[in-house]
Amino acid sequence: MAVYPFELLFDAPRVRPLPHPGRAHIALSCYSTENDHICLSCECRTVAEVEHEVKRLKKDLDRVLAQARRNFERARIVHEKQLARDR
Repeated sequence: MAVYPFELLFDAPRVRPLPHPGRAHIALSCYSTENDHICLSCECRTVAEVEHEVKRLKKDLDRVLAQARRNFERARIVHEKQLARDR
């Protein structure tokens, strides 16, 4: 099972008319704490381990960005149809 540290919180408006098709936030979905700091990776003891964790985080952010693009495109289409019907 994959663990994703980031999550897209997307809210498409359900009541019209709104000036935008949706809104989003990027949230942390999993993390640990160490001395009051939020940690997004396991403990790294070498530069190679840090590089691996950075690549993993970037890959997950790329996944979130792709999801946001899909959600905003779907919401834009629905929003434009609603605006066209209201005219």
